Amino acid sequence: MSAVALRGVRFAYGEGAFALDLPEWTVAVGSRVGVVGPSGCGKSTLLGLISGTLTPDAGTVQVGGAALHDMSERARRAWRLRHVGFVFQDFPLVDYLDVLDNVLLPFRLDATLALDDAARARGVALLDELGLGAYRSRSPFHLSQGERQRVAIARALVTQPSIVLADEPTTGLDAARADDVMALLDALVRDRGTTLVMVTHDLRMQDRFDAVLTLGVRP
Repeated sequence: MSAVALRGVRFAYGEGAFALDLPEWTVAVGSRVGVVGPSGCGKSTLLGLISGTLTPDAGTVQVGGAALHDMSERARRAWRLRHVGFVFQDFPLVDYLDVLDNVLLPFRLDATLALDDAARARGVALLDELGLGAYRSRSPFHLSQGERQRVAIARALVTQPSIVLADEPTTGLDAARADDVMALLDALVRDRGTTLVMVTHDLRMQDRFDAVLTLGVRP
């Protein structure tokens, strides 16, 4: 079974507007896949379809065996909280929560996710692994950009998602920091057998993926 399988997918933002067309696209379980292309070609739209925040106008979207195109919005949201980890380029954190509570935030958004001792232990272990163990009680307000970035990655992985979606997480970073982010995602995702789909415009990153999907703007 593929981690992601899109067939005959079409999505448009309105009549005459940009449309994303994917006749067929699959992602192997446990692989690292990059999505590249110019601005406006549909990279973030594709992540929206994979996560179920968007639904196709036509075609089927299967992620981890779940038929997202056939699910209600409520069902997709519940599925997303349990199975998808997000890493965004701006690393949004909640400043009134400490670092550990930011990592554990997904458990407060979905009552079916058990915020138990095992979950807390995973959060602590991830922070330790990311070199932030001493900061677990610190406010994000007092963290550097790189530290906030690592907290966001821990949050994306704490629910043990089957798939991690990263939307240009290296944007605005110099080469050394971008390599650090990729090495971090690579190690954490590969060690857990999780699938990574990462949107990027950074061509330096392409050799870090098992496969690359190139999207282009429709004429």
